[in-house]
Amino acid sequence: MVSLLLFSILVVPVAVVQGDEMKAGQVGPVPKGGVCGSVDVRNSPAHLDRLKDCVVVEGFVHILLIDKYIDSSFENYSFPLLTEITEYLLLFRVNGLKSLRRLFPNLAVIRGDALVGDYAMVIYELMHIEEIGLISLMDITRGGVRIEKNPKLCFANTIDWKAMTVPGTNNYIKDNQKDNVCPICPAESTAVMLPNGSKQKCPAAPVRGGNKDHKRTLCWNANHCQTICPPECPKACSKTGVCCDAESCLGGCNLPNTSSCSVCRHLSIDPAGKRQCVAKCPPNTFKYHTRCVTRDECYAMKKPISLDSNPDLPDQPFIPHNGSCLMECPLDHELITELNKTRWCRKCSGTCPKRCEGSNIDNIQSAQLLKGCEIIDGSLEIQLRSRGGENIVKELENFLSSITEIKGYLKVVRSYPLLSLGFLKKLKIIHGKGNKVSNSSLYVVENQNLQELFDHNVTIGEGKLFFFNNPMLCTDRIKAVKKYNPGIEIENESQLESNNGDRAACSITELETSLKSIGSETAIIQWAPFTELSDARMLLGYVIYYIEAPYANVTFFDGRDACNTEGWRLDDISDFNMDKETTKILTQLKPYTQYAYYVKTYTLGSEGLGGQSKIKYFTTAPGTPSVVRDVEVSVNKNMLTVKWLPPLKMNGRLKEYEVFIELNADDNEQLMLRDYCEDDKLRDIVPETPTSAPPPKTSICTADQCRNYCKAPTSGGSTGTIDVTDKENQITFEDQLHNYVYIKNPLLRDKTTRRKRSTNLLFPNNTENKKNDTTDRRTEKVKDEPYYQYIFNATNETSITFPLSYFNHYSLYVFKIRACRHPGDPPAPSVRLVDVELACGNEVFENFRTPKKEGADDIPPESILIEEQSNNTQRQIRVQWKEPSKPNGPIVKFVVKYQRVDLESVSSTDICIRYSSFNQTRGALLTKLEPGNYSIRVMATTIAGDGAPSAARYVLIAKDDSMGTTLIWLGTLIVIFLCSVGFVAFYWYKYRYMSKQIRMYPEVNPDYAGVQYKVDDWEVERNHIIQLEELGQGSFGMVYKGILTQLRGEKCNQPCAIKTVNESATAREKDSFLLEASVMKQFNTHHVVRLLGVVSQGDPTLVIMELMANGDLKSYLRRHRPDYENGEDPSPQPPTLRQIIQMAIEIADGMAYLSAKKFVHRDLAARNCMVADDMTVKIGDFGMTRDIYETDYYRKGTKGFLPVRWMAPESLKDGIFSSSSDVFSYGVVLWEMATLASQPYQGLTNDQVLRYVIDGGVMERPENCPDNLYNLMRRCWQHRPTARPTFMEIISELLPDASPHFQDVAFYNSQDALDMLRGQHQTVIIDEATTPLRPGDDHDEEPGEDDDLVGHGEGHIGDVGTDDEFSMEMTNSHLVRNNGPMATIRSPHSPLR
Repeated sequence: MVSLLLFSILVVPVAVVQGDEMKAGQVGPVPKGGVCGSVDVRNSPAHLDRLKDCVVVEGFVHILLIDKYIDSSFENYSFPLLTEITEYLLLFRVNGLKSLRRLFPNLAVIRGDALVGDYAMVIYELMHIEEIGLISLMDITRGGVRIEKNPKLCFANTIDWKAMTVPGTNNYIKDNQKDNVCPICPAESTAVMLPNGSKQKCPAAPVRGGNKDHKRTLCWNANHCQTICPPECPKACSKTGVCCDAESCLGGCNLPNTSSCSVCRHLSIDPAGKRQCVAKCPPNTFKYHTRCVTRDECYAMKKPISLDSNPDLPDQPFIPHNGSCLMECPLDHELITELNKTRWCRKCSGTCPKRCEGSNIDNIQSAQLLKGCEIIDGSLEIQLRSRGGENIVKELENFLSSITEIKGYLKVVRSYPLLSLGFLKKLKIIHGKGNKVSNSSLYVVENQNLQELFDHNVTIGEGKLFFFNNPMLCTDRIKAVKKYNPGIEIENESQLESNNGDRAACSITELETSLKSIGSETAIIQWAPFTELSDARMLLGYVIYYIEAPYANVTFFDGRDACNTEGWRLDDISDFNMDKETTKILTQLKPYTQYAYYVKTYTLGSEGLGGQSKIKYFTTAPGTPSVVRDVEVSVNKNMLTVKWLPPLKMNGRLKEYEVFIELNADDNEQLMLRDYCEDDKLRDIVPETPTSAPPPKTSICTADQCRNYCKAPTSGGSTGTIDVTDKENQITFEDQLHNYVYIKNPLLRDKTTRRKRSTNLLFPNNTENKKNDTTDRRTEKVKDEPYYQYIFNATNETSITFPLSYFNHYSLYVFKIRACRHPGDPPAPSVRLVDVELACGNEVFENFRTPKKEGADDIPPESILIEEQSNNTQRQIRVQWKEPSKPNGPIVKFVVKYQRVDLESVSSTDICIRYSSFNQTRGALLTKLEPGNYSIRVMATTIAGDGAPSAARYVLIAKDDSMGTTLIWLGTLIVIFLCSVGFVAFYWYKYRYMSKQIRMYPEVNPDYAGVQYKVDDWEVERNHIIQLEELGQGSFGMVYKGILTQLRGEKCNQPCAIKTVNESATAREKDSFLLEASVMKQFNTHHVVRLLGVVSQGDPTLVIMELMANGDLKSYLRRHRPDYENGEDPSPQPPTLRQIIQMAIEIADGMAYLSAKKFVHRDLAARNCMVADDMTVKIGDFGMTRDIYETDYYRKGTKGFLPVRWMAPESLKDGIFSSSSDVFSYGVVLWEMATLASQPYQGLTNDQVLRYVIDGGVMERPENCPDNLYNLMRRCWQHRPTARPTFMEIISELLPDASPHFQDVAFYNSQDALDMLRGQHQTVIIDEATTPLRPGDDHDEEPGEDDDLVGHGEGHIGDVGTDDEFSMEMTNSHLVRNNGPMATIRSPHSPLR
């Protein structure tokens, strides 16, 4: 059945289209690309390059068997041009891939011309995929989707798959991540910002199955809604619901032109170029799949990859005919091949016979190739050894009934299913020209069930008739053919009675046979020559019979009755040597199976002499075990048990079952995308699409009838029954899927070369069985934990038990089980055993989440602190606690329950605190309380559900004394008055005296004051930007990767970074965004990231920046650590000292340019330095560092964020920023490079760092850091700003070690820099640049979600609050106070060795 399925999907149905009409279509702005054939990607992400520049894939896309890779392995692969796949998309066991959004952002249509089973899209056993992400997919023309066994996959049930597929299609979605652990779709009232600036609201899920109270929306993820088109334009609208030209378009269009289709609904012209949609192909073009091609293009088409194994097809088999590009001519046409090899179809006048080459029909598939053939230019051999199906005669009649002439001979041998040759209904003559079989034109031999020949008269031209060993064929039927052809002789007429129509055999001599070699699917049999005949020419050959024999009790006629359903298989040997032993190779045997065999002769002897051996037995060599079945994981008390059923085919003696277990940790980042305080119920979302295979047949009893025999399940509980039909469908689908994934050696399937193979090919000299990969056979605990990350064990039972203590509670584990066999044993010393198959079968995956641990989610009672913090304006209580140390999975929220206990009938009040908010506040503040006695309890909620509330703690809020309140108010007024007088006096003194001594530094760029943004030459048209995947969330909004197609009126194809503004941004923030871009227009130097353009017209506002391919310097350094995990690829080498110095001088050159421009950066750090693809380091902040590295910033009060670990002491103490403070930060950047981006001031909290730097403390020398580099750091860290070097002086110091290229591009060698350098030599103290790179309110953002964020006010920031605890990566970097003596340290990441 599987082979029939595979054949059916490989045959491309062809329809004839008259291309005389064309509907005018609009040329679409399709990026330059190409049309690709089927693409098979396996084993490595590098093979994804085969999809490069593909706009349409005419065929299938396979991405499978990519193991031991991580998410970053797929980062550099994106195919935004691909919009259409004509067959199916299959993903199977691809590790590390988290989403398809980056790979196929614009895939809109999967046509399903061929399917995997019944499915056009299959996503199966992807261990790390978290979302499907095909945000542009709108149509699956044929077939359904199957999404199964993806333990981390979310949003599979938030898509209305029925809206994409045709009615009646079955979709199968099962065994993915539970919906209660997944983020949720945006609410129906929430608008999502699209990349082009428009807004989209997620549509409501359709009401199906009576779930009227279940309100959900449809989305691909939390940021992308599913597009559901209006009824008037099904599957043909924009993401905002604007209808496209429904007659032409499918899957969307490029607005504002509604005729510019993403994919054409019917046919297209040049789909990879200037796409034009048509209803029919225009004249002189031909339909090929869904596009129109020219005559030359049709001739140049190569045969599909699925037909590569067919040697009968030429490499370019297509023929342009009647508006279609076909692989064969229609039935009433004949193929004409000109002298120049041009092929075309000609319609015959009257009767036009279709000519075909001679053929050997050994199965239904080979008979299909002769459909419509009338004249066989050669011979026709029919040898149907297997049953071939219940309707085989009907199939033969369908495919062979049109044959009228056979130029050669007709040979019918050993065709068990045939009762008659009547399926050759139109056969008139067998010419018998050319070579014959035993000088015969009609050769009928060894047909066990053949009872009649033709049902009409057939003429025999030349040659004789030969009938032999047809036990069911009467001789009068044979003589009837001779009577109609009186001039034709019967070759063995004298033996007709003895070997036709009679099963009896006589005059048999015993042949001696021996077994020489056995493999898993092959065996070699040898026997001595038969020498009993007086004339050796009377020996026509030998026949070897063999049959599966589980028991050694087989007789000669087993399975050879009239039905012949499962009888003997046989092979004939006509090529033999009369003087030597004969050897026969039996193929297509089953592994580790016992067979019975015997050999007999067939001769022309008039006396009926012949030879026949005794029945003997052999067992084939072991093969690869099939997969184990029905894996089940369960927990009973304190033990975890894994059970399974043995393989259906062990193919050898069982050695052991190998069990691999791996912890698959939950992804906290996904959980943080969901607000569990708003969606307060942790429950599974009921899928609105069918999540099972076709429903099983109606049960034999009704629910009422069954209740009489079976105990009814408890309310709300599971019945515990097993859906047998669903299980069978799963097994069938997995078998089909493996036929697509695991490709057998084609040489072993090539029937045309079966007899030409040598025994060395079938029986290689290396007879050792192949070894399975054992790299995962490890047992390894999680560091510093009692439970295991990996567990391996082996057993020869069908179950295995582990202590539950080996596993972390409520964690997801992947169980992989496979069966392994013993090596084979030769049956005798003289027999060679060839055991080369894998000793272990394929693994079966089972995902299981361990039970939750009681009490693990309880709040530690001793950690709960309750403090009344009432004041004059309101009464409030501060509640603080510590989170559970080892909860049941990630914590998603806390709930504080408080209640008045001194009053009756007062219900409890709940306050929900998101886990991200708890990381900031470490507690909750209860406000607006009335005096009274309160009980307070705290409860944690994890993905396992709600924990137990803590024991009640009580606090009493007393009533205020009226006299005390009056005194408090009076005292408050006096304090306010005194403070006001003091502030007035202070500012008068400051203005009168201090203003002459202390220079004031403006908080914002003076160029911004009173300036409104004006459109200028930097403006870029929005349609010249192609937006690709997200790079990160920036300070103003999302940052995307993109391509700039036109700049300053010139066409280009330049990669770029696209900065956007959040939809909720205020007008002031949008103005700051544009004004910052205006400032960047002034920068034009090699070592500062360049501004490319601005899109200020329309929404959203975009700023286009130079793209730095290697990201920020901090990530780059960390990726080059020796311990960096990089999948199977080796970790990159750390940068050398010369490379570190080159980076340092490039950063200094960029900062010198900014200093010359009178700009102060204020946030110089490795995270704000960008690395180009040629490793050049430039100054630049993409606006993402707040979110990507928010732990590098510290917040105080309600103001913005400050990078305290990079700030100079005068900036921390007095809020003064200057080029000298940038030099101090530059020294910290040098320290980061020397330690491969370790965190500065390791081991200190941000408050401690602030005090430490103000007091003059500096960091110690990194390990192996040379003296000159550390001396430079120390000079940059001088406490007095004027004692620090300038950036020009730093460049001069590092210049001897700079690369020659630096001299050509550096600002240092420009005339402005030379003037600046002379000015520094002439002036001891110059007017330093005080204008910040950004507006002063750039840091005034909303509070982040980490504790290590500190804000700054307008005055001094040396006063800090209470110290917070921080989780930091510890290194051995130490601190030196007061610029003390230099000491060596051991930094584990230092590259300077």
